[in-house]
Amino acid sequence: MRQGTVSSMIHDLLDEDPVYLAIMQKGREKGWAEGLRQGWAEAAVILAKADFADLETLARAKISAIGDMERLRQLVLDLHRSHTQEEVERVLLALSE
Repeated sequence: MRQGTVSSMIHDLLDEDPVYLAIMQKGREKGWAEGLRQGWAEAAVILAKADFADLETLARAKISAIGDMERLRQLVLDLHRSHTQEEVERVLLALSE
């Protein structure tokens, strides 16, 4: 029996196994959620440095520690509403609290 055929048969069997399928689904969901979290985090960094490039390092340091999606969404809104460098810094520094 050829190696490709054995591999194909194993994949066929796994594709029918509910435990394997559940593990794969959970992995996809985790990957999707992490990608979404990274997207929100990057949007927040972009907003923070858009007009104040010297805040990028602070923004990346503070934002990288946030894992909660709701907190990231709120941060993006707060940064969007900030118009001065002092307001942006205040929002970023408040992340430590």
